[in-house]
Amino acid sequence: MQVALSRTAFSKDGKLMAYTLSSGGSDWVHINVLTVDQETGETSDLEDKLEYVKFSSLAWTHDHKVSHLIQEADSINVMT
Repeated sequence: MQVALSRTAFSKDGKLMAYTLSSGGSDWVHINVLTVDQETGETSDLEDKLEYVKFSSLAWTHDHKVSHLIQEADSINVMT
């Protein structure tokens, strides 16, 4: 099965990166966050993940919390 990196968003300081992965051409994605060591460039995934998210975008708040926007049929929800 093919896996695609569909979206990325870096925090303002560049220490965190949120990204979404989708499998097999699906609209459903998994949202992951990784840390980036500013000196070495090494990365590591955080344990928290959001699974089975659809029609979402990624953004960071000013205090480095990831926010994703979920658009549903008649409403828009912002979750942090």
